[in-house]
Amino acid sequence: MTPDDKKEIFALIQEKLKENLEVLVQSAFEAKEASTNEESKAENKYDTRGLEAGYLASGQSKRAGKLQEQIYQLSKLELGKIESISVGSLVTVLVNDQNKAHFFILPAGGVELIYKEKKIQTITLESPLGQNLYGQNVGWDFELKGREYEVLEVL
Repeated sequence: MTPDDKKEIFALIQEKLKENLEVLVQSAFEAKEASTNEESKAENKYDTRGLEAGYLASGQSKRAGKLQEQIYQLSKLELGKIESISVGSLVTVLVNDQNKAHFFILPAGGVELIYKEKKIQTITLESPLGQNLYGQNVGWDFELKGREYEVLEVL
């Protein structure tokens, strides 16, 4: 991959996170509406529909806030030349001497996308894989959860 690929992948990840945020905000709004809807009014002391919808709305609002913070952190990230693996690195590893895997180390983990027929997954430095990769360079190898990893490329 090239530095231009890295920039394009980064933009696609930001776009996907913004789409996820829109869906989450809409879901939180709908749950809030459901919690205050006349149909959610308790019919007896065991009817908790409204309360459950309220909890759901609260949880989704918190998730939306966290996602919004991650999007903000990404907007401030500069993708310059990287000497060793850190936040902002696009890393290609060989897994078990067979398959290549591509990881983008960012403040927001858990995003997957396909770019030029390659699966790209975001991970954080807090993840076990991110912890093992942090500070390393091309040629580094390690074992994690029964799998062997070798760093092939760092952008």
